[in-house]
Amino acid sequence: MNNLGDAFADAGVVEEEDVEEVNQEVAENDVAGDKATGNVKWFDSEKGYGFIEQEDGDDVFVHFSAIQEDGFKDLEEGKEVQFEIVETEKGLQAENVTKL
Repeated sequence: MNNLGDAFADAGVVEEEDVEEVNQEVAENDVAGDKATGNVKWFDSEKGYGFIEQEDGDDVFVHFSAIQEDGFKDLEEGKEVQFEIVETEKGLQAENVTKL
């Protein structure tokens, strides 16, 4: 079975020489599939980003491209969402965001 780095290389997303680095980063972060819930702290639909407030953790950045719905992607302040947390160079970021 291919790992994530190999899949990215096969898709042309990363160069072959970067596969091991991607695999190591995924293993270190090991957050794929871990679902969290929180409330939308704020979201600017014109800029396409905002933050989700976790009950017992740091705020998480969310970009409109992470919202799992068709059409115009927007989040309403105070509404509960479920998401995966990914640690990036800039901090925590939400992926696969769904409204509850």
